[in-house]
Parts: sequence; C-alpha cells; structure tokens
Amino acid sequence: MNSAMMPVQGRYTSRKISSDEFLDIFNSASEIVSSVAYPEIQDIVGKQLGIEIPIDREKGLTVLDPFSSILVVKLQYRVPSERKGHRLGSKFEDYEFFRVIKQPL
Repeated sequence: MNSAMMPVQGRYTSRKISSDEFLDIFNSASEIVSSVAYPEIQDIVGKQLGIEIPIDREKGLTVLDPFSSILVVKLQYRVPSERKGHRLGSKFEDYEFFRVIKQPL
C-alpha cells in the first residue's frame, strides 16, 4: 500500500476478498470516502458490481479513524509507466479485491 492508503501510523491487516464480499461491505457501509482516481475503475468495476464508485482526484491524504476499514480494488499486474493515466482496456477479471483494517498502535 502506498502513502495515500496508509497515511498515518497504525497496524494494518489485509485480506483478499471476493467481489461479492466487496459488494456486501460497500453496500453496508455507513459512509464511503473515495480515494479512487481512475474512471476506468469506476467504469469496469462499478458497472460490473452495480454500484457507483465515487471518483476523487483532488483530495490529499485519506483520513483514517481508529479501526477504519479500507476496500481496495487492485489490478493484478503493474501498469507500464507510459500507460498510466490512459485507458488500459482491462477487464473486470483483471482486478482483485482486499479489505484492509487499520488499528491504532
């Protein structure tokens, strides 16, 4: 995880989850704060799961409360640097899902 995902000290545990579990957690959340910056995730993952994933390219670091739950949508491969910010033609199957729990030290 990068500094945008782990902006504060704490203990983080990560667990790979299914897309169905991701959808259940997303739909049961009382509040969604997005750090998604790529419309491709919104298009491919959001449409496949039938949810609106908010895009936020302007926000600085994500603020995490104790015991925050972070849902991660991650490509299974590294994007070549010359292709970053461009449409990649990826498919839903190219993504994997994780739930990260932040706990205070």
